[in-house]
Amino acid sequence: MAFDLFDGGAPFDAEELANRYRHILAPEDRERLPAYAALCDALSESRAALELLGAVHERQQNPTLILAILHFLALTGHPVLGPIYKELHEGRPVVPAAFASSVVAVLETDPELVRRELWRSTQTNEPNRSATLSAVIGDVAHTLGHGQITLIDVGTSMGFNLFPDLVTVAATDRGDDAVLVTECFTPNFVRASVPLIGRRVGIDQNLLLPSNADDVAWLTACLWPEESRRLRRFTSLLEQMKNWPEPIRVAGNAVDLIDFEVTFDETPTYVINSWVLAYFSLEERTQWRDTMDYHFAEREDLVWISMEHPSINNSLRFPEAPKTAPRPGASEIVVTSSVRPSTHWGWTHPHGHWFSVDSGPKA
Repeated sequence: MAFDLFDGGAPFDAEELANRYRHILAPEDRERLPAYAALCDALSESRAALELLGAVHERQQNPTLILAILHFLALTGHPVLGPIYKELHEGRPVVPAAFASSVVAVLETDPELVRRELWRSTQTNEPNRSATLSAVIGDVAHTLGHGQITLIDVGTSMGFNLFPDLVTVAATDRGDDAVLVTECFTPNFVRASVPLIGRRVGIDQNLLLPSNADDVAWLTACLWPEESRRLRRFTSLLEQMKNWPEPIRVAGNAVDLIDFEVTFDETPTYVINSWVLAYFSLEERTQWRDTMDYHFAEREDLVWISMEHPSINNSLRFPEAPKTAPRPGASEIVVTSSVRPSTHWGWTHPHGHWFSVDSGPKA
């Protein structure tokens, strides 16, 4: 059913937006994060929460934005949200329904608190995706014989995923907060080393800088507060980033900028994107694919690694995703190169907790 927004604003479909709240967490994440699952369900039943989501530009009409704003308010000193979110940060047990009820009560009492932050955009660019990206990049580079590459991250946010060669990856948590943890579901897969990365380029409409306190607070807010280790990992990696090479950061539309970046030099160039093309319009996805195909034809050493929800495959002219995803809500890994058409490589959790290798080349 469609409703008018804010007494005469643009109409929105309340049931569609409610479903977005209900299904924003993958099934395995709903099990791991009972408080956040309860909050998503409570927001789906809140008229104020539906109106706020309906007010967002279509490209950012994602419940994670509302969740992040509520978290941001807690981090920046809201007298009610601050203490209850702190319990989640510290891993203390909470009653999910009570937590959700308290948060929604704040939103419904003063929706303007959230409304004035709707200009922001979700920019997680989850660092743990590098645990999967390092496996894919190493595998593809090993197969193609690339010993040094240029890495371009589309939707780079703060740029964490520009350093898959410098992060430490483990299969289990060893107690070091800075270590990325991912489980490989493919027993015969052997990781290959990530090649030397020379030029690192991050492209984003809204770049975030590790030196900017508001940017750091916002990116922290985009994390899920119930994941204490994830929050600690962010802090640890932020500290490590101070000693990493300074990447090239370019603000703007990737469709407009990619032509220059992929032709800058003759080094094999890898373009990566993870959970960003869903924010492109259909027209932009078509333009993106056309642009990449043009450059695939122009050079022999271009690689494109895409980690996105399989629902956008058709608009990117990827082959239909296999029906073999290990778990519901998985992101599909598709590799395209100058010498090989778009190929399903495997699957990964949206935040890189696990991955599997299917038709991709084995190291």
